Amino acid sequence: KPMEVIGAAMRKLLHLVYGILKTGRPFDPKYINPTQAFS
Repeated sequence: KPMEVIGAAMRKLLHLVYGILKTGRPFDPKYINPTQAFS
């Protein structure tokens, strides 16, 4: 079970880093995803 938590955290960080590298924008913790803004 602890390995699943670590794996999920690593996956989340990987997506974050990929998004930053892909767009070239710096990380903005206050950014709201337009597709999730109306949820």
